Amino acid sequence: MTSDQYAASQQQQARCCAPDEAIDRDQFIWRAGFYPIDVLRQASVRYSPARGRSYDQVLESFAQHVENPHVNHGDDFRLALGHIEATRRKMVEREAK
Repeated sequence: MTSDQYAASQQQQARCCAPDEAIDRDQFIWRAGFYPIDVLRQASVRYSPARGRSYDQVLESFAQHVENPHVNHGDDFRLALGHIEATRRKMVEREAK
């Protein structure tokens, strides 16, 4: 699988987990703030790894990457939230095994 194929696969999973309605930056940060830091850090790998950063730094970095068209892979805030939820589901699934 190429990196483009992998990114497209991730985006498809995010669409399934994303909210139906568009959300803005503030809504994204508020909603993403309910996820545990380990989920946010893992989900941030799509744009730029956030190891060693505080909770607020991870959320701010995530939002900045989504706003940057050079690194966001065509994602908007709705899809970025979908990536976080998809990551959470995968992590829960791995723990159950």
